[in-house]
Amino acid sequence: MRSLFLKIFLWFWLTVVLVGVSLVITTLITRADSQTDAEGWKASVSFAVSGEANRAVDIYEKGGAAALSKHFEQMRKERFMHLYLLDENGKEVLDQQPPQRAVQLATMAGKDTAFLPSYPGSDRFAAERAVGSSGREYIFFLIAPGVPVRDLLAALGLETLLGLAGVLLVAGVFCFWLARHITDPVLQLRTAASQIADGHLGTRVPRQIQARRDEIGVLSQQFDRMAERIQSVLADHEWLLSTVSHELRSPLTRLSVAAALLRQCPEEEKLEYADRIELETEHLNKLIAQLLTLSRIESGVDMSSRKQTIDLTNLVQEVAADGNFEAQARSCSVSVGTLDLCVTTGIIDQIRMAIENVVRNAIRHTEVNSHVEITVRKQGDPPNGAAVVGVRDHGPGVADSDLQKIFQPFYRASSDGSNSECSGLGLAITERIARKHGGAVRAVNVANGGLLVELEFPLNP
Repeated sequence: MRSLFLKIFLWFWLTVVLVGVSLVITTLITRADSQTDAEGWKASVSFAVSGEANRAVDIYEKGGAAALSKHFEQMRKERFMHLYLLDENGKEVLDQQPPQRAVQLATMAGKDTAFLPSYPGSDRFAAERAVGSSGREYIFFLIAPGVPVRDLLAALGLETLLGLAGVLLVAGVFCFWLARHITDPVLQLRTAASQIADGHLGTRVPRQIQARRDEIGVLSQQFDRMAERIQSVLADHEWLLSTVSHELRSPLTRLSVAAALLRQCPEEEKLEYADRIELETEHLNKLIAQLLTLSRIESGVDMSSRKQTIDLTNLVQEVAADGNFEAQARSCSVSVGTLDLCVTTGIIDQIRMAIENVVRNAIRHTEVNSHVEITVRKQGDPPNGAAVVGVRDHGPGVADSDLQKIFQPFYRASSDGSNSECSGLGLAITERIARKHGGAVRAVNVANGGLLVELEFPLNP
C-alpha cells in the first residue's frame, strides 16, 4: 500500500474500531459483574449455602467420602459450581486441591456465610461453618466460575450491534475527512515539486496552504523559499554564463585582430602587435584565474579543513604595507587608522584576498595625491560580535543605485568608465568570501567624498 492517504485513513479507522469494540466488551463485563449483580448473587446464594453446608456434612458422616463425592459431582454438573468440605484439621475430606486463597478465606469464615469480593471475569466464592451430628466442626465452601467472555459476546443484541455499526460509520466518515485534510497539502506540494522538476521554476505553493499554522504551513513556506533560491541561482548562472561569454569575446576578438595584423604589417610594426597580443593574453589569464577563484569559493570545497585562527590586526597591517607599495605608482598612499585587536576564524588566503581586492579597488579610484585608509574595529562582544574591516578612499564615490550592484560579477559602476584593468570580479569575490565565512560586506558613500567599504567577520572570544 503506497498511498499515504489510505494508510492514514485505515490506521485512524482501525484505531476507532478497536476502541469501540473494547468499550462495548468492557461495558458488558462491568455490567455482568456490577455491584447490583453481585449483591443479587449473594442474596440468592446465602440461604442455599447454609442448607448445602448442613447437607454435605450429613452425607459425609452417614455415607462417607464416596457418597459426598457423588453428591459434589452432581452439583457441579447441575449448577457449574465446585464444592469443597474441610474437616476440623483444615484438610479437604475428598483430597481435592482447592485454591490456597479459597482455603485461607474459608478458614476465616464464621457462622454466617462469607463471600470473596469478585471482580470482572473472576470466580465467585462463598463459605460457611457447619457442625455435624457427631459434634465435629466442618467448613463448607463453593466456587462459582465467572462469566466467560464468549458468553458476554453472545449477549450482544441487535440494538447494540446497530449502535456499534453507526458509530463505526460516523467514525469512518470523520477519519476520511481527517486523512484528506492531512494529505491534500502534501499532494499539492508534490505537484509543485513535480512542476519545478519539469522546468517551471515560477511554480509556488497555494497561499491557503502557507496560511496554515502548523508544520505543513511551515513546510510550504520553506518549500517556496527553496524554489525562489533555485530560480535565483539558475538565473544568476545563466546571467553569469552570458556575461562571461561576452567578457571573453572582447579580448579574444582583439587577439584575433592583432594576430591578423601581425602577419600583414611591416617588420618594424610587429613588436607593437606582439605587445598587444601579450597584453590581451595576460588579461585573459587574469580573467580566467578570477573566474576559477570565484567558482572555488562558491563551491566551498575543502573549506572546513583549511580554517584557522586569524589575527585580523596583523593581517590588515601586512595588506596595508603591500597596498602602499602599489599605490606609489599612482602618487597616493595607504595608511592604517584605528586598529582594535580582533581575531576571527577562516581561510587566511581567502580573507587576505577579500581585503586586498577592496584595497586595490580603492587605490584605483582614489584621487591622485590622496590616501586610502584602512581600519579594524570591534563591534559587540563574542559570540555575536563582529570584526569590521573598513577601507575608505577619496574618490568620486558610487551612485546610490550602484552600491549593492558593485558586488555582482562583471558589474562596473559608471565611474569605472572603460578601464580595462577592471574585470568586475574583485568585489564579487570579496562578497562571496565574506558570506562563506559567516560575515557580510557593504558599501556607503562618505559625506565629504569617497567610498567606504566595510567587511564583517565573526569575532572570536
